[in-house]
Amino acid sequence: MIKLLEQLSNRTEIEKICLLSFVNPVSLFNFRSDWKLLAADLKSKGVNLKLSPMFFPIRWNYFTTLLAMVHCMPILLFTVLTGGYNTIHSRSYIAGLFGHILQFLAWRIHIFDPRGPMPEEMAQNGYWLKGSPTFKFWKSIESKIIEHCSAVIAVTPGYKQQFKRRKAQKSVFIPNRGDVRYFVAESVSKPIAERPQFLFIGEMDSYWNRPELVAGRYSMLKTQIEQLELNIVTRMDHEVVKRKLIEFGIDENDWNIQSSAPKDIPSKIAGSTFGYLVSTIHPEGVWPVKMAEYLACGIPLAVEGGTGSHMTNIVEKWKLGIVLRDSDNSSLQKAAEIVENLPEYSQRCR
Repeated sequence: MIKLLEQLSNRTEIEKICLLSFVNPVSLFNFRSDWKLLAADLKSKGVNLKLSPMFFPIRWNYFTTLLAMVHCMPILLFTVLTGGYNTIHSRSYIAGLFGHILQFLAWRIHIFDPRGPMPEEMAQNGYWLKGSPTFKFWKSIESKIIEHCSAVIAVTPGYKQQFKRRKAQKSVFIPNRGDVRYFVAESVSKPIAERPQFLFIGEMDSYWNRPELVAGRYSMLKTQIEQLELNIVTRMDHEVVKRKLIEFGIDENDWNIQSSAPKDIPSKIAGSTFGYLVSTIHPEGVWPVKMAEYLACGIPLAVEGGTGSHMTNIVEKWKLGIVLRDSDNSSLQKAAEIVENLPEYSQRCR
C-alpha cells in the first residue's frame, strides 16, 4: 500500500494515515475499551483511528444511502480539507461512493478497495434481483468509481484483469495475507477433543453464510460420523443462530455456539477435526486466509465444491480433507476415514 501511494503521489514518504470509521453508537459505548486497544495498536503502526457514530443502519437502498451521505459527507469533507490528507482509501462500495465524490470536491487521490463484486453478491443471495433498479444503480456507481479513481485494489489476479477491462486507470494486485505462526504453535500442543468437531468460523445469519447451509453440511457428515459435534464461532446474534439450528432439526446437545477474541482463535481451531470452508460468489477468485490457518493448526478441510477448482484440486491432490458435493457420497466415507486416521492427516495438513 505504501509503495502504491508513493507512486501515485510522487512522494518518498507518507506523512499521515488516518482511518475514519463510522460505528454504531451502542458498539462505540459498550466496546469502548476494545476500541481504545485497537486505536493504540494502529497508532503504533502509524495509523490514526478516528471514530464517528452512525445513527442508523445501512441496508443498501436509495433512502439510507442518501441519509448516509447527508450524515457522513460533511464529516468526511471537513476531515479531508482540514487534516492535510492527500489520499482517500475507500473500502467497500458505499465508502467508494463517498471517496468518488470527495475526489472531485477536494481534489484528492482516491484508491478504491472493493474486495468483491457487491452487486453480484447481493443478487446471488437473493437480496436484489439481477437487472433490478437497485442492481443497475450500484453497477453504474461501480463503473464510475472504477473509471475515475486513481487506482483500484484487486485481491486476486482475476479481479485485476477485470478492473482493467472496466477501464481502470491503474489496478494493483494486493492479495490477502495472514500470519500463521500462532496457529502452527497451537498445533504442536493440540488437545484431543472428546468428540469429532465440525468447525465453522465467521459471520452467520447474513448474506455471506446462512446457518441452514452450515447445518445441512453438518447433518450430512453426521450420518457417517455419529459422534460429530457442530462448533460455531461467530460474532452474530447467537440466539438467532440457535433458532435456525433448532428449526433445521439439529439436537441441542450436538452444537456449541460461542464468540472468541482474535487471540483465542488459534486454540479454537486446533481442537477441531474439520475446518469448513463455504462457497463464494466468484470461486476462482478467492484464496481465503482461513484455509492457511486451518492447515497450520493441523486440521483437515471440509471444502464446498463451489469454492472452485483451485482449492478443490489442492485438497484432493494432497489429501488434505474432503470436498463436499451434493451428488457425491464418497466424501462421507472419506470423512469417516479421516476421523480414524486424524494424526496422519493433521501432519500432512501442517
